[in-house]
Amino acid sequence: MTANGSTLRSALSSLAVLLVFVPVFFQLDGRLYSDPGSLTEPRGTFTNLPLPISVLVCGIALAAMSHRWLRQPQTLLLLSTVLLMFLTSLVAGSGAISWPKTKLLLFQFGAPMAGFALGRELGRDERCVIRSGKWLLLATAIVIVAQLCSTWFRHRSVVLSSDIFGLEVYGHLQYVPVILMVGYVSGLFAVCSVQPYRMVPVAGMLFVPVMSAYVGASMSITAVLGLWMSLFLLAWTPGGRRHAHVLSVMAVTAIVLSSAYVVAATTTSSSFQAKFLGLKQSNSSAPGEAPPVVSADDGEPQILPNLVERFVYWDYFLAGSTSDLGAFLFGHAEQPDIREYPSAHNYYLDLLYNFGFLSLVPLATLIAWTARQSWQLRTEFGRYPELVGLTFVTFFLLVADNGLKVGMRQLYPGITTFMLWGMLSISLERAHQARIARREESSLLSGAALHTGWHAGPPVTLTLGAAEPRRATLREPSVRIAGTTDGSGGETTGSNVPRG
Repeated sequence: MTANGSTLRSALSSLAVLLVFVPVFFQLDGRLYSDPGSLTEPRGTFTNLPLPISVLVCGIALAAMSHRWLRQPQTLLLLSTVLLMFLTSLVAGSGAISWPKTKLLLFQFGAPMAGFALGRELGRDERCVIRSGKWLLLATAIVIVAQLCSTWFRHRSVVLSSDIFGLEVYGHLQYVPVILMVGYVSGLFAVCSVQPYRMVPVAGMLFVPVMSAYVGASMSITAVLGLWMSLFLLAWTPGGRRHAHVLSVMAVTAIVLSSAYVVAATTTSSSFQAKFLGLKQSNSSAPGEAPPVVSADDGEPQILPNLVERFVYWDYFLAGSTSDLGAFLFGHAEQPDIREYPSAHNYYLDLLYNFGFLSLVPLATLIAWTARQSWQLRTEFGRYPELVGLTFVTFFLLVADNGLKVGMRQLYPGITTFMLWGMLSISLERAHQARIARREESSLLSGAALHTGWHAGPPVTLTLGAAEPRRATLREPSVRIAGTTDGSGGETTGSNVPRG
């Protein structure tokens, strides 16, 4: 590839990463998503659905690179989940699949998986993670600052608003804050792993107070904990050690500011009170007075009641998944009533309930493979410091976020999660192959150092033990391992090692 072609590919890769992370949504009638009321307009549910621009990025990439990803075993293994979901749905529905189940299969579970193929394509460029880091930091910073300004100065609210000066953000409290936090963290890990951008890491770290206010305003416990964990982890990486003091201060700052924001907002905002204390507004207040806040059961406030509610959902979906062998293997023909049980609040349990254990096997296999590769390469992270951040955010999304929510069922967070997973998988493969190559090279060099005897003159006869002598020439120097024999009593020769 020429220099111009390589530069263009790098620019397109960075642009694709940014477009996947930026929370801009459009509708199929060509409008940008700017009015939440359009979701209830009588134009057809699918037409009204806000679609992230990452859908277009995935579609273009898959069409252009189909000749490549169709030959990748990991991608085919993951996409086999869609085929298994279709087959198990046929079995569970006695040969028929309802339209709601079809929509669930294709648009909620199937479509986001395309992000995995996109991630592997982007990850073919080993510098993609580092190169896109500073632009990802800049893009997430712009979006976060704009949304906070819209929240505080336009809406005069402490709860993160759903619009950014007119443009609506779909899933602005439940999913988007976690993805933007992951984008910020990924960029920070990437720029801290290289030397040329010394000012960029410092600028990214100084953005921590704003990021802390953002995750606090989002009321997302997952986003808050993810920010804390990532900053402490970054301080221990090879790149983070160059700024260890700044990172330590910023990590403590993140804990203090985000906690202070939540505590202060809980004293004034009914939304925060409902989220963190299980309280709701009473309608019995006199006109003109602020409505008093009472608990849902007129008793004592509950700490983090949404976590308690999750156990109710988990119990229902787990009981339904294990009610009989057929339900466990093939799932259910219909979803539960979404007014009572909108989701399992756990992606894997939701998949198990709707499509059965057989559909879960490829996904679980790929997660296990990624975890195994990451563990085997843990000692190599010093050579690839950018992989530390990529590994952390990927498993944070796979385990923590989707263990408490169903983000991989939604287009925006789902495509982003699968894209990061794809980038990690191909990066781990490359690191594994490089380690094997280094070990082979080290073994060859060690053998060459142990056995000298290179001669520039006539061929020399090397005799070890009782075997027939073998002639070593300049063209084919022979290295023998003394004291080893084959099954017939002769020596066992090592690999031919050229000497310079």
